[in-house]
Amino acid sequence: MANLFIHHPYLASTIATWLFNNIVTALISNLPAPTKDSTPNYVYWFKVLNTIIGNLQRAKSTALEQSPNWQDAKQVVIQQHIEQNGQQTP
Repeated sequence: MANLFIHHPYLASTIATWLFNNIVTALISNLPAPTKDSTPNYVYWFKVLNTIIGNLQRAKSTALEQSPNWQDAKQVVIQQHIEQNGQQTP
């Protein structure tokens, strides 16, 4: 196998690039999305890494989760709904 790659370096570089690209893409895609409790450094690198691998939708979709009062605002709306209807929604 090594001799094949020595005699055909373009084949070896193509296979290595393909493997590296797929491994890096899989690792970055499995990063958890930032939340309001994430550090600014994590949010920055999450966006940069997802932009590099071409996952632009995921890189730009963190604005709502990153909002500092997202969880608090959600709880207020749920509480208002409970008070208005006298029951909890599923």
